[in-house]
Amino acid sequence: MLTGLTLGLNILSRPSSIGLVGSCFSACGCEPGGTEKKGRKAAPGIGGARPIMVVATMSLTVAPWLARDLLVHHRPVWISTNGGFTFWNGNNPFTTGSAFDVRTADLAAYSGEIVSAPDGAPIVQVKPYPLPLELRDTVATLDEVALDRALYSASVAFIQGHPGRWLGLLAQKVVSLWWFRPTLAIQRLL
Repeated sequence: MLTGLTLGLNILSRPSSIGLVGSCFSACGCEPGGTEKKGRKAAPGIGGARPIMVVATMSLTVAPWLARDLLVHHRPVWISTNGGFTFWNGNNPFTTGSAFDVRTADLAAYSGEIVSAPDGAPIVQVKPYPLPLELRDTVATLDEVALDRALYSASVAFIQGHPGRWLGLLAQKVVSLWWFRPTLAIQRLL
């Protein structure tokens, strides 16, 4: 039950944590079908009930939020509506792939928006983060779910239109994850 509660709370904070369900079954000593793994002994009377308890507790933890989203948005929503913005933030013509960092020259070429850094750096953080051009005039008319979907669509359109640039961003994200982001002051000291 503790595993299900923990998984449910993780899902509420990071919806992609749903991918951990299989790992939780493994940690409980059972396969998803309820069979025990070789070499492990199940507690008496629990065997196949473990995965059921994990899923039931996880579901009870997540269900109130899903019900709330259905009442508020009048349609099913998987936990949050900020995934589209996050996806756009990392997949657009001017991003570095890290945080709110943008390449100033690429942003100017994309939207005509001129952003200058005090030290003339080619990469700066921009807040609020620039939206896709096709959404700028209509963003105020979109509800939360429609905006989320529109941002996903704009991101996918960028990826489909610029697969080479997207692969470069993917590589940069890996570097940024395991090393330093380009705009961190500590990198300038190295």
